[in-house]
Amino acid sequence: MGRLILFWMNRQPDDNIPTTAWIDYQNAMAFVLLVVLVLFTGLILVAYRQSAQAKLIRYPSDLFGRYTPLYWLAVSVVPIAILFGLAWYDYGKRFQEFTQTSYTGGAAVIGVWAGFLTLVLASAILPVLTPPKFRYRTWRALIRW
Repeated sequence: MGRLILFWMNRQPDDNIPTTAWIDYQNAMAFVLLVVLVLFTGLILVAYRQSAQAKLIRYPSDLFGRYTPLYWLAVSVVPIAILFGLAWYDYGKRFQEFTQTSYTGGAAVIGVWAGFLTLVLASAILPVLTPPKFRYRTWRALIRW
């Protein structure tokens, strides 16, 4: 599973690291990535849905104001920090007797990948959850009856 999801990590950063240990690390990070991705995407979608339904239209200008439920997409930064910290810590813990090389760059890539996937997945599902009163339906305005 790890070789498919974390494809850029197929080659270990140091030849002193045993291949089986590297594959175990890769599989563990792929599993954590999937768990964090599902967890935070679900959190963003639930929070967005509740905020979108609570938003009211009191004045006509409210339709063209800021759509504040989209601020929940900023939560996709949290998986970056979680995966970066976990990958960096776990690398140092597992391979300290095999290598002295740093894995800060690789851990950062794992974190950015997690944040990017969370943002893309949540953004793809958000239009389905947007209440009809806030959806743009411009094609209806173009059809003259």
